[in-house]
Amino acid sequence: MPKRAGFFFSLLTLVLLLMPQLSLAQTNAAGAQAGGQQNNFAGGFGPTWINGDAWYGLYLVPEFSFGKIGLGLRVDLQYNPKTGQIRPGTKKWEKGSDYIKAIRYVRYGQKRDFIYGRIGGLTDSYVAHGLIMYHYTNELSYDDRKVGLELGLNMKKGGFEAITSNLSESDVVGARVFYRPLEGRIGIPIIKKLTVGASYVTDLNDAAADSGGSKVSIWGPDLELPFLSTPLFETMLYSDFAKITNHGQGAAFGIMGVLKGIVGGNLGLSAKFERRELGKEFIPGYFGTLYEKERFGSGMRKSDTIELFKKPISGYFGELSATVLGKITVLGNYQDYNGDNVLGVIHVVADAPSLVPKAVLTGTYDKAGIKDFGDAWKLNENSIMRVEVGYRLNPFLVFVTEYRWNFVYDPVTNTYKTQKRISPRVMLSYKF
Repeated sequence: MPKRAGFFFSLLTLVLLLMPQLSLAQTNAAGAQAGGQQNNFAGGFGPTWINGDAWYGLYLVPEFSFGKIGLGLRVDLQYNPKTGQIRPGTKKWEKGSDYIKAIRYVRYGQKRDFIYGRIGGLTDSYVAHGLIMYHYTNELSYDDRKVGLELGLNMKKGGFEAITSNLSESDVVGARVFYRPLEGRIGIPIIKKLTVGASYVTDLNDAAADSGGSKVSIWGPDLELPFLSTPLFETMLYSDFAKITNHGQGAAFGIMGVLKGIVGGNLGLSAKFERRELGKEFIPGYFGTLYEKERFGSGMRKSDTIELFKKPISGYFGELSATVLGKITVLGNYQDYNGDNVLGVIHVVADAPSLVPKAVLTGTYDKAGIKDFGDAWKLNENSIMRVEVGYRLNPFLVFVTEYRWNFVYDPVTNTYKTQKRISPRVMLSYKF
């Protein structure tokens, strides 16, 4: 079996193996991004071991939804009895504006609604169909959260999407405008939905500039054509082109589809598959899940790696998501190329809070710079992972242990360092 086919077969196998065990994660992941569709109060207390040091703290993550409006809060205060230090530290909470970070997000609507807005933490953000930005988050550092903003307007003939990762500093900003030139001019259902778009994303932080001192900017046009839409099935063809200013360019041609409400409404599937043709000095999905860490690097910034890709390459990207019984959802994607460059990326989400009686299981995993399938599962500076295993003591109380491999920002070196956290705690969880 060719190497690329083996990667995608292994990913599909992983999804099918996870499905009956873990899952509902994408439901919760999507709910975290969209704000959820119900009110939920969650909070707890217990110890946390951070790189071997013990901390004791209080954790509150309530979410509220009022029609199209959603609100999420997060307070995570931890105390070290040996040093008397309080995380995240008094310096990070000494100004009134710092307390705004306790607001995880405020949301109106959902992305691609007529009007959409979100302020605070951003997760799974994307531009166009993902060739420039895909699964981007400004919450990579657990302790140093940013207040970002997403806006969208989707009218019958066109609209726009805009994003900024940090309202207090110059960081990642981007936008996409789109237009449906045949809407209202032609009666053919398929053709009239043809959409033409143009995107631009840049990092305004000087520390993330390329080797020539130029800020990394990526722009490009895109096309999409929804050609089948029924109550049970939707599918769309699309193509994206992107150019990194002063560097290379790339293109993607793909198809995505959603199969919903089959088997009595108990099974839903969505898939995305695309062919990518990449010129030299081009990185697909440059603004991805690990970008906040990669852009400063630990020895080489991500912008410096652009010039390492010295020859054109081609490859594939695939993503599969499944929801079963309205409770179990699992999502996974992978990209692989036929060149010598290390561009492999994997993203897996799984959650099952009620599949096994009284058990709570959830997890997410991301890794970039993958050399082969064996390397995909090794935790290192290119990985981020969160796993929670819990037991429901009663309808309101859950004992849960969280393992998190993530990053912490070091302002002295202007880099992100890996951090391991283990947090057993008793949680109060109540939906209303």
